[in-house]
Amino acid sequence: MTGGSDAGRSLIDRFVPPGLLNGTADAALRARLAVALAWIAGAFFVVAGVTQARADNDGAALLDAFCAVVTLVSPLVLRRTGRVAALTHVVLALVFCAVLTLAVLVRGAGLSGATVMLAVVPLFATLVVSLRSGAVWLVLSLVAGLALGVLGHQGLIVDRLAPQARLFNDHFVLAAFTAVLFVVAAVFEVRKNDALQRISELEAQRRLAELSEAHAQAASQLARAEQLASLGRIAGAAAHEINNPLAYIIGNLNFAASEPLDGDVRAALVEALEGAQQIQSLVSGMSAVASPQPAPLGSVVVSEALAVALSLAEPRTASRACLVTKVAAVPRVAANEARLTQVLLSLLTTAAQALPEGEATKHEISVTVSGSDGTVVVEIADTGKGGAMRGFGEGGSLAVILNEAVVRSFGGSLTLDSSPGRTVARLTLVASGLSAGRTS
Repeated sequence: MTGGSDAGRSLIDRFVPPGLLNGTADAALRARLAVALAWIAGAFFVVAGVTQARADNDGAALLDAFCAVVTLVSPLVLRRTGRVAALTHVVLALVFCAVLTLAVLVRGAGLSGATVMLAVVPLFATLVVSLRSGAVWLVLSLVAGLALGVLGHQGLIVDRLAPQARLFNDHFVLAAFTAVLFVVAAVFEVRKNDALQRISELEAQRRLAELSEAHAQAASQLARAEQLASLGRIAGAAAHEINNPLAYIIGNLNFAASEPLDGDVRAALVEALEGAQQIQSLVSGMSAVASPQPAPLGSVVVSEALAVALSLAEPRTASRACLVTKVAAVPRVAANEARLTQVLLSLLTTAAQALPEGEATKHEISVTVSGSDGTVVVEIADTGKGGAMRGFGEGGSLAVILNEAVVRSFGGSLTLDSSPGRTVARLTLVASGLSAGRTS
């Protein structure tokens, strides 16, 4: 059975243009259907013409012969042109006109072989071209059939066959069309199985492509993880190497700053000490991020961590801005208290650095803590020029990148909104469900 099907397909494919066979599956299927249905219709018209000739119905025999030639030649035309839809419409139009001529001039009105043929035209158009084309031919066939009925009712066309010839003709045509419809159904079933097999193959290819893509993504993620792990080890080693000499520098600067010195020299030492302490804070952040073990999370009271950060940042903020705090009663958050304090201190220090020294009365750093929908939001805003803090995708500073990484490890987020005259750092944390806090 499979061998016969393959042989039939091979024969049909000889009349299908290579461009259609190598194109989409739908185009190839419709081209094969066009060839197969043309042969089926041609065989029917040949048998019908021979039968009409034996019954001395020469007019019907000539029209059947014309339809047989049109349908049998159409696969050859298809091979040369490759236009399935256009050729199908031309063939159907010629057959349609021949059927109407047969009904009007030879056979007459009534339910006959000619009028039954009108019912097959929409079927062929639907299978070979599209459902829309089949609908168009359905309308034309219905209009033609109703028109024949009206003309017969008014006596403008009459049945020209003798009763015995009419019965033989109509029953023969009915039997032949029954066979044609069965063959059409068989062809469609075979092509449907081919289409389902093709769909199955395409689905298997799609799954294989998805699997390959998933493997590629997994390999990319693994390579990325290994790269980040390597960078983490490098960062940890660099932080360790920097931290040791930095401790000596900070100790010596503290010692020098405690001595009675000239005002300018003392100011320079204090500024150098602040810079060294900032480097120490960055190194500490690098060590924390590079640590292979994530910091343990707990239930942290934001107001307590903020109070420690404000106390540590006070030497840097006092001479640059007025500090305004508004801390509402909010739930505890899921975080590591030491690292959260470090992030808050870093954000306060960065805000202070955006403001000029000695103009505290002209500038303000505001800290707002609020909570809603299971989250706690900490906003630190300053009235600086906006250049000190930039977004992560815009070349943000190392401190910003480290802070964002720490907050993300808590399950939260850190966003920066910087514009001339105002910069806001917004820290969003996940509430742990235990309420605590204070208002000031």
